[in-house]
Amino acid sequence: VVLNDNGTMVQVAVTDLKTYIGGGAEVFYGEFTKNIADATGTTTVVTGVGFTPKGIIFFNGDHNVAGMGGWGLATAADQGVLADAEAESAGKYYIPADYTANSSISYRFNGSSVYEGTVSTFGSDGFTVTWTKTGSPSGTAAAIFMAIG
Repeated sequence: VVLNDNGTMVQVAVTDLKTYIGGGAEVFYGEFTKNIADATGTTTVVTGVGFTPKGIIFFNGDHNVAGMGGWGLATAADQGVLADAEAESAGKYYIPADYTANSSISYRFNGSSVYEGTVSTFGSDGFTVTWTKTGSPSGTAAAIFMAIG
């Protein structure tokens, strides 16, 4: 959903977004998976975007864990995430209190098993996510993203 010039909302498919916003923006849609048993400091390097992203929107989850998902945003200046923490406690969502150097991807198994990703580099053909592990999470998680240039 995007806003028209007059402020009304219009539903637009991701494939039509570039055309809708005037062709001046570059948009790339992609996905990746991550082994969340990997140690803190490991990275996921995303290439093939074709431009330097100015912002990235993330949607993430784990197909094998009910009630786990997240929605995140990243720019070169700031990052943030809203994570479904249903796996921790029924009806719980997680929003970090401190928005400096926060993650844009969060998998929350419980209060002591968490796996989070921070966009650490915006490059000419993509970006790099650096991961932080707390506790002993395991499994394979998936993320889809839309990079905007």
